[in-house]
Amino acid sequence: MTGDQSTSVPLLVHLEKISALEDKALSLAKENLDLRLQHLNDLRLQVVQDRSVYVSNEKFDANRDGVNVRIAALETWKSKAALVFAGVAAVAGAVGAGVVKAFGL
Repeated sequence: MTGDQSTSVPLLVHLEKISALEDKALSLAKENLDLRLQHLNDLRLQVVQDRSVYVSNEKFDANRDGVNVRIAALETWKSKAALVFAGVAAVAGAVGAGVVKAFGL
């Protein structure tokens, strides 16, 4: 019987050490998981905050339509201004030619 007792005590100690190591491994795994989840929550919060900076499609489309109207108005003004300046240049050329002809330059 003493032989059984001598082997059972070290086995019990060995099993207790294994159990303690398993508890420690479980605790470390939980800490690791908690840390990873915290990082994911931080990332999610950052994504939600960044999302608030972006413009919605509806707002973008509404503003784009307004910008397109303004661009069209500027293009119309530009083409009218070009015609006016071309007319002024033609008149100035004709006046210049008349002056040259009148003064014989």
